[in-house]
Amino acid sequence: MVSREPDSAARPGARSTPILGPFLYGFAWAVLAPAVLLWWAVAAEHVVTLPAVHAPAAGLLLAAAGAALMLLGMAALAVYGRGLPMNAYPPPRYVTRGVYGWVSHPIYLGFVVLAFGVSLATGSASGLWLVSPVAALALAALVLGYEARDLRRRFGGAVRPPRLSLPGGGDGSPAAWERVSVYVLVLLPWALFGLALPLAGLPGGWSGWPAAVAGAMAALTPLVVGQREALRRFAVAGLLGLLAAALLLLLWPAAPVAWAVLWVLLCWSGWRTRGRRWGAAALACAAVVAGGEVLAGAGGGVSGGLPSGTVFGEWVGVGAALPGVAAAVGLFLVADRHAALWRALLRGAETVANSWREWRLGPVRIINHGFYTGMGGALGALIAMRLAGPGYVLLVVAVAVAALVGAALWAQYIEGSPALLRPLGWYGGIIGGLLGIGALALLGADTLPLMGALALALPLVQAVGRLRCLVQGCCHGAPSGPECGIRYRHSRSRVTQIAGLAGVPLYPTQVWSILSNLFVAALLYRLLEAGASLGLVIGLYLILSSIARFVEEAYRGEPQTPTVARLRLYQWLALGGAVAGIPFTVVNAPPPAPAVITPGMVAAALAVGAVAWFITGVDFPSSNRRFSRLAAADNLP
Repeated sequence: MVSREPDSAARPGARSTPILGPFLYGFAWAVLAPAVLLWWAVAAEHVVTLPAVHAPAAGLLLAAAGAALMLLGMAALAVYGRGLPMNAYPPPRYVTRGVYGWVSHPIYLGFVVLAFGVSLATGSASGLWLVSPVAALALAALVLGYEARDLRRRFGGAVRPPRLSLPGGGDGSPAAWERVSVYVLVLLPWALFGLALPLAGLPGGWSGWPAAVAGAMAALTPLVVGQREALRRFAVAGLLGLLAAALLLLLWPAAPVAWAVLWVLLCWSGWRTRGRRWGAAALACAAVVAGGEVLAGAGGGVSGGLPSGTVFGEWVGVGAALPGVAAAVGLFLVADRHAALWRALLRGAETVANSWREWRLGPVRIINHGFYTGMGGALGALIAMRLAGPGYVLLVVAVAVAALVGAALWAQYIEGSPALLRPLGWYGGIIGGLLGIGALALLGADTLPLMGALALALPLVQAVGRLRCLVQGCCHGAPSGPECGIRYRHSRSRVTQIAGLAGVPLYPTQVWSILSNLFVAALLYRLLEAGASLGLVIGLYLILSSIARFVEEAYRGEPQTPTVARLRLYQWLALGGAVAGIPFTVVNAPPPAPAVITPGMVAAALAVGAVAWFITGVDFPSSNRRFSRLAAADNLP
């Protein structure tokens, strides 16, 4: 919890806190949530196939450290903040003393450490690989999607980073604590990552002399880098490299990556800022480590069964090791050039956002953004039909129609206006689809394979559909800084017509949604490939997509979206979706074998796409009837 105010002054006009509300809120967080997570870990043990790690001593030590961190955070808020450790009933003072002087969110961090510790102490595979990571993601989403923004709104410039935080930019030498922070926040997670690889049964880890050289360089880098801006770039690149590496292994467990090469390249990016000699020395180390990895491949039995002592076998071994070095170089370029890559992505998104085109056929208007929805609908329907099987073709069509009707009715009630007579809402589509699935279940259909197939299809449907959102201007972000925003200039966009934000840099929330949905889709397909339970696939879709939506919604700027109890309406729905996903994950049902695509599937999918295209891309601009217009009337420019 970080809802805080400067120590020197209480918040003006603060009211006395009622008793019942804090009691129920505290009960939910301190009793109900841990009980649900404990039940989840026990109930999901049979659906998690990753190996359990039973380390009682290390687990108990971690659990004790996490509990102590939580207690210290609560005590600091009570003593220095003079309030309760509750974000719904925040302390009236901003606390920077005690443990809050070291970390920003000690209670949440302590809870995550406690959860991982208990999982290790009890040898719970589900706790280690499912419940604890999801809890960490959920708490991170709570910080990013609510608490961080609430702090800035209420306290402004009084909010400052603790000692353990990423180095600040600018000139000058890094402070001692900035160097220490790189060890704790960047190098320690990398070390844990290397230790976790063999525990998860994945290739890699820290072994051999190339890894020792990379580790020594990494340990020296925070001391070698002499400028704050350079140290920050190294830290950010290191964390992004870790994220990219984790995603790569998550989606491709057998990915050949020379981890030592990646790390010496990251270190070189920091050393070269010290001068040519330092950069040359680091580059020489990188060449030596890369050579060591290649030689290890030549003599380490990776030559496809050929004797490593033969010339041909050694050359084949060299060839087998080169992809790992190439993968490490690719990950380094992504991490090191992340700013340029992100700017290029934003430029592309801005081009799409201002690509509105329309054609008139008498009273009918055809808008180009409807083609994205048509493509997404057809692709999603075809994927769902293939995964569920030929017997579910008509059922997929029925659920798709129910989802489109639900999307139209929901958004009409929530967002409809004289300027926007046919809005469409994603959550309305989800509700409509669930009602359709419920009706099919009442009619005797086996809906679990259908839900599993739809869970695998929906992330791609939404990812493609967000391109329509970019063009139409819906789901747009709130005003942002110019370095991370996109600008709308087209007069037809909802950004210019309804929000009045033409030319203003906006958070690229649609881009965030596309990226998160692509990640969820890739992860779910990886689980399906590994033979994961259908229930786990369905549950993780609901959980992960809801976590991403909770954060995304906090940065959206649509004026018509209502706010309820300090959260936007769709954030509440995201919370509900995440909670609803938990019981699905414990359902153990084998996934069906994907069916062969038939002409009937293709025809039905194209029909779904055509309906989606018509609903989202064809309107009647001269009419004022309900559901007639997707954009403004003709008298607007």
